[in-house]
Amino acid sequence: MADGTQNATATRRSVVVQGFTNSVLDPDAPMLGPVEDGGTIIANTAPAAGGR
Repeated sequence: MADGTQNATATRRSVVVQGFTNSVLDPDAPMLGPVEDGGTIIANTAPAAGGR
């Protein structure tokens, strides 16, 4: 979490995505967030087209 806490029930001003799921979504996995209205989700994306 951006603020260093692990409580997934409180709303957050920002959430930082730390990894990729390879398109596998698990409803039993811990949730990032929820993000408050007007909040920010920060994610680094993989380069497209081989990084060109």
